[in-house]
Amino acid sequence: MKTSFKTPVASSALLIAGAFAAILAVGAAFQPVSSNANVNTQVAQAQIQTVTIVAKRMSADEKLAFDTQANGIQTVVISAKRLSPEQKLIMAQEDQALQHGVAIKAVRLAQNNG
Repeated sequence: MKTSFKTPVASSALLIAGAFAAILAVGAAFQPVSSNANVNTQVAQAQIQTVTIVAKRMSADEKLAFDTQANGIQTVVISAKRLSPEQKLIMAQEDQALQHGVAIKAVRLAQNNG
């Protein structure tokens, strides 16, 4: 006993048209947006990049004290500016000196505790 499924031509045409429309919709979803939207995106990105960080650099002890405070919710306001290459170099040297100082303290403590 053979069974065969025959669909009417109209149903086949409708199915093909639906598949074609779906392919066009997927293709349209990946098309680039208009240049006007790109300009708005660039303006928004330029506004996002204007950040200013104003703060005193905390020592390791101050960081530990800040982290261990259990006085509820803490609010931190961050403000920043883009550093020049010279400023970046100075900050890197300060960090390296701080890390070196912490390492020396740790070695001395270990030697004293024996």
